[in-house]
Amino acid sequence: WFFVTQGGTMKVVTAQGKVGMWSPKTGDSGWMEAEGAHTSENVGTVPMSFILVEVKSAGTSTASR
Repeated sequence: WFFVTQGGTMKVVTAQGKVGMWSPKTGDSGWMEAEGAHTSENVGTVPMSFILVEVKSAGTSTASR
């Protein structure tokens, strides 16, 4: 899940060399498909910031019922 606090343009390169661009606007939010190893670089003209929550696995709950 992500929420963009300051929009911008980011270049993302996967370990396999695939290059993609991400240009969200301030206030955008949603789910993204899981990615493997990658690098990211702000290639825009302004600082970009966002909150990202990565779900590593869907384990079972340990809460008492």
